Amino acid sequence: MNMKTTTKARIKKSDYVVQIVSNTSLRVDDLLGLIGMVFIQGATLPVVYLAVFEGGSLPPLIMVASVWVGLVFYTVRAFRNIKYEWVYFIGNCIGLTGNGTLIFLILF
Repeated sequence: MNMKTTTKARIKKSDYVVQIVSNTSLRVDDLLGLIGMVFIQGATLPVVYLAVFEGGSLPPLIMVASVWVGLVFYTVRAFRNIKYEWVYFIGNCIGLTGNGTLIFLILF
């Protein structure tokens, strides 16, 4: 009888440890995603700034449009799994805005 209680207690402790580790890994994954988002989206911002304020050259339309279309698909996928992929949803929305701005500047 005592052995069954000890086994149940170990299972409960084990489940608790697994829960803590899985919650922590989600936070680490989200943090890594946010850091990646800053670097990825940060690559577009200087191009937009240079084009708007400095009269810099713009990338080819086909490249920007292709990235924009890819981001649309990524955003739809992230939205379908927003509970787990909210970081990617936010990053993709920022990317769509930045690349949409570039498309607008290229066309007009």
